[in-house]
Amino acid sequence: MNAAPPGNSSGTRLFIPAAARPPARPLALPGMLKAARRNMLEIVPEAAYREPLVTLRVITRRWRVVTGPDLLKRVFLDNVGNYPKAPFMHRLLRPYLGESLFLADGEDWRWQRRSMAGMFQRKKLDAMAEAMRAAALRSADRLGTAQGAPQNVGVEMRRLAMEIVRDTMFTDIDRLLLEHVAGAEAAAAAKGDWHDYKSRMDESLMTHLRGFGSPNLLDLLNLPTWLPRPSALFKTHPLEGVRAVMEKGIAARRAAAEQTGDFGVDLMALMLKAEDPEDGRRMTDREIRDNLLTFIIAGFETTALALTWSLYLIANDRPTQERLRSEARAALATGSAAEALENLPFAHQVLHEAMRLYPPAPHLVRVAREDDELGGVRIRKGDVILAPIYTLHRHEAVWENPNAFDPERFTPEKIKARHRFAYLPFGAGPRVCIGPSFAMMEASLALATILDRWEVSPTNIRKIDPMMKLTLRPRGGMPLSLTPAPA
Repeated sequence: MNAAPPGNSSGTRLFIPAAARPPARPLALPGMLKAARRNMLEIVPEAAYREPLVTLRVITRRWRVVTGPDLLKRVFLDNVGNYPKAPFMHRLLRPYLGESLFLADGEDWRWQRRSMAGMFQRKKLDAMAEAMRAAALRSADRLGTAQGAPQNVGVEMRRLAMEIVRDTMFTDIDRLLLEHVAGAEAAAAAKGDWHDYKSRMDESLMTHLRGFGSPNLLDLLNLPTWLPRPSALFKTHPLEGVRAVMEKGIAARRAAAEQTGDFGVDLMALMLKAEDPEDGRRMTDREIRDNLLTFIIAGFETTALALTWSLYLIANDRPTQERLRSEARAALATGSAAEALENLPFAHQVLHEAMRLYPPAPHLVRVAREDDELGGVRIRKGDVILAPIYTLHRHEAVWENPNAFDPERFTPEKIKARHRFAYLPFGAGPRVCIGPSFAMMEASLALATILDRWEVSPTNIRKIDPMMKLTLRPRGGMPLSLTPAPA
């Protein structure tokens, strides 16, 4: 898996990113427990990077590690009703996401999906592009405070992603959260210092979300819920108070819109106006709250990680960085942020290749509802289906030079020629993520804005290792060095 780097068409050498070393053989339970504590990526055996399906035996259950695109198509599309989300996912995420689209099932899921399908049309999202660009400019300014010195860019990418969430999804959340945390009088006083006001809001919401995405192996093993999960013993509700604050803001916006007809232009406005095209049903304040929290959490974490890993990769591939900077400067000079987005195809390629190598959601887990067959292998009711997206994206039978960083994999021609289920950073099938267009807009504008201003270089302080919790993060942060970009 770590062969010498091949050359690309221009004769330069491709950068080989770090990858977790898979075990040579499937692990027994003690080894799996040890590997899971260290890094969940390491429970996937080496054979899964070559074969379409590998079986693990975990206590009395079978885990089917599925990485063949045809088999994934059956799980996530052709026979999707037989493979619901694993129960532990509901236990883990419901305190955060409530009854949102992400966790809903059956008819409740179908009507929510129908209602929100039109929200992410490009024409509606273009109205938010300027807010995305403004947040990226502020981030570029902050990155300049440590010129030349190593800095953990992952921290700044999280802050940038949170600012975009704040300014495009729920523009009232800053005032409401600050009132909740500091009191109405302190919030009013803070408005005199807008920078401090916004910074305090960002930190408040990020504090509430900090514990998100920490599954326990006891859950993955489907052991009884009465067995205590150590990480949860001393925690209060992860979003205590925030959901009530959001409901208050949604109700206030709805009441104001009924009087003025002005819903605003953020995602909350789109949700307030969304309706099921079949029966005209609209979401309640609580349903809007749960879905806004879903989009905030998903947009905040995944966008920050996609940008962090992209910066890491281009820091180690100077020709790619120079090409991206040239494209960014030409695109950003065209006028509006929405117009710039039409001229950033290579930024999209870089982001997609970064998400191939480092998918923000590296594992998807399903459980067989009834017996089935996958690639000639009998699947029994209750079998756990582990779809390791990280492994799929580095599969030797699916990708040429799978560990090489090569954005040319994502030209329109190559995308069209590839199996639809070979690349799944946003999931797959009818339950594919509803907002990838939004994510790609904000990430490509942010990447272009940063590269227009800064040259990114590796620091070689230490090896960068991907570490999986619920998402794929760089262990210990992402130290990179930024200096002014050449004119």
